[in-house]
Amino acid sequence: FYQGQQRVATMKGLVRVIRRQEEARYDLPLSVSQLLQPRRFYVTLYVLRALALMPADVSTSDPYLIVSLGDEKLGSRDEHISNVTDADFYRRFELQTWLPGSSELHIDVFDYDSIGGDDHIGRTTIDVEERAFNREWLALDPKPVESRVLRNSFSKAPQGTLQCWVDVHPHDAPKTKPPLWDITPPPQQHWELR
Repeated sequence: FYQGQQRVATMKGLVRVIRRQEEARYDLPLSVSQLLQPRRFYVTLYVLRALALMPADVSTSDPYLIVSLGDEKLGSRDEHISNVTDADFYRRFELQTWLPGSSELHIDVFDYDSIGGDDHIGRTTIDVEERAFNREWLALDPKPVESRVLRNSFSKAPQGTLQCWVDVHPHDAPKTKPPLWDITPPPQQHWELR
């Protein structure tokens, strides 16, 4: 955006370019009635770890997560991890939303500071609407772990990588709420170097 401009809306669309009339018989990924009638969805975000976080303190950070979708916000600065650049979060966040509607899932990583304000390390955004209305993505089970780049407004350079995945399920699906995956961190192993 140019100085003084701000984002006021998001427009999504499906554009198809066809050469012949017979190619026009393509099935749309969803019906128009699905777009006009919002449905409630469960959104479950699994965050495994953050890698190569940009140090916000001298050489490390004290990262914590804040996750937001629409008006819902989860996470806490009390759950920060001290003095790391690679953080093992192993956290699950459960949210709900109406689609079409608020679809941008923001995952922010902050650096905890006991004095003064916390520093914003970076953000990644996942459009859950693109997942909920994509037949191929819905057919994937389990969902793939994604490596998502963290960015912030102060630098064009990546601020680290977040390993995570997201499940999106209709609230009115036959199974109701989807099963939750256990993402307990792997047990620590002690090694001796000889």
